[in-house]
Amino acid sequence: MKKSKKSIWIIEKFKEFAQRYGKTHGYNLIPGNIDKNDAFKHGFISAVGTMKFGPGITEVMGNAYEFYGCLDGQSPEERNMDYWNNAKGRAIGMTGTNYVDVALRVHQAIKAGDLIISTADKRSYYSLAISLRKSCVLNPAKKPLPFPKPPPPANPAPTSGTTP
Repeated sequence: MKKSKKSIWIIEKFKEFAQRYGKTHGYNLIPGNIDKNDAFKHGFISAVGTMKFGPGITEVMGNAYEFYGCLDGQSPEERNMDYWNNAKGRAIGMTGTNYVDVALRVHQAIKAGDLIISTADKRSYYSLAISLRKSCVLNPAKKPLPFPKPPPPANPAPTSGTTP
């Protein structure tokens, strides 16, 4: 299985943005850091992705990216941390207005303890995902999406007993 060049480009661009905006709040996004810096990166990238593409596409892209970490031997605790912070970032991105706004809000979420900054944290992404879906964070209208009605036929068939 191979990542598409476009998705890699998008993720790399978002990482650049995370590095730039993270510096304004004291974060240094060095690969391999599993701490508040990594939490900021995941939260920020997911927030920006949600602002640009919506929460559904961002979740799919983020989960696909995290799947590769699993294949590369990422620990379950680190994967849980990444999924958690991605979900929190998507929630922030739902009401984000610009990169400066979401950088500040992700930073505030870290300070408030809403993001996971250590693999020792026992909060579970899976319980968070269930609660997010129940509260409709990913569907702010809080309504199920309706099925579209089929279009009317282009040329209705004549009814019996009538002549054309």
